[in-house]
This record gives sequence, structure tokens and C-alpha cells, in this order.
Amino acid sequence: MFDLTPEEHTHLRECRRLLALTWLFILSFEDPAHRRNPPGTAERQAGRLRELLG
Repeated sequence: MFDLTPEEHTHLRECRRLLALTWLFILSFEDPAHRRNPPGTAERQAGRLRELLG
């Protein structure tokens, strides 16, 4: 385990937000007739993104 500087902590938080948004964007194109992810995945990811943005 290691400590992050305040700048690194801010950068990491911004990266996590971007990755969560990217994943939600990718999930939005999933074909309901041919699901690759369990039902509710997009909704859970939207909730995670909301938490990260809050």
C-alpha cells in the first residue's frame, strides 16, 4: 500500500469517473436480444457513476 499526493488522489478520482462513464456508454449499446452482461448491469453502473460524480 502507498500514499497518494493530493494531486494524485484528484487525478485518480477523475480517471475513475471517466472509466465509469465510458463503461456506461459501452453498456448503452448492448443488444437486449443478445445480452453479454447480467440484467441490471447498466443500472448498477449508472448508480456507481452517480456515486463517483457526487
